[in-house]
Amino acid sequence: MNLVPTTCHRVVDLKKGTVLYKTPGGEKYTTLDAPITLGFLAATSSHYFVADGDAGVYILREGVAVRTEDKNVGI
Repeated sequence: MNLVPTTCHRVVDLKKGTVLYKTPGGEKYTTLDAPITLGFLAATSSHYFVADGDAGVYILREGVAVRTEDKNVGI
């Protein structure tokens, strides 16, 4: 079981140049101009689904680590 404390959420740190896709294995949607951290939503065998505003985008899993971020730090 993969449990995450309620004070944390899972995120991925993406580097400049990371390619984002609207569907896993589909055509390229865009390429990041700068590093960004996005919320982790789900995964397929080859891609992570991450939050992008009100929707989501896919990134290749290769070389990307999911981590937890404590949202209560400094409160």
